[in-house]
Amino acid sequence: MGPDVDKAGATRRALLATAATSGLLLALPTVARAQGRIRGPATPLPLDAVRLRPSIWADAVTANLAYLLRLEPDRLLHMYRLHAGLEPRADAYGGWEADTISGHTLGHYLTALCLMHAQTGDRPCRDRALYIVDELTACQRAGGGYVAGFTRKAADG
Repeated sequence: MGPDVDKAGATRRALLATAATSGLLLALPTVARAQGRIRGPATPLPLDAVRLRPSIWADAVTANLAYLLRLEPDRLLHMYRLHAGLEPRADAYGGWEADTISGHTLGHYLTALCLMHAQTGDRPCRDRALYIVDELTACQRAGGGYVAGFTRKAADG
């Protein structure tokens, strides 16, 4: 190993180049703003204002949508209905959904459905999200006003 290389194999030149590039990237918004190219801070666009053209990113959205539509809301709602004293409409998924943090996945699923509907306008995602909210409302009413994404085993007390 020469004097310019440390134990990790990084050269001093690489370190200096990285530091210089980082500084330049941090300065670019300030320079662009000073030249009038940026008129204010960046603000997010609503998801429904952007549509992807055919690309690997659009393919990823399509794959995500297909996965979301393969999941069964009634299976994710199983433990909510059971603990509210209502008859479940489908068997629970295995793994976490059959254990102490059952219901946890439903919150992520509901968020994904809402984001997918906002991004693509997919009606089945909207309908599923509304169905889940209605079911959670029924569980909340039947279960004494409380609904949560977790349950306890009988031995926990």
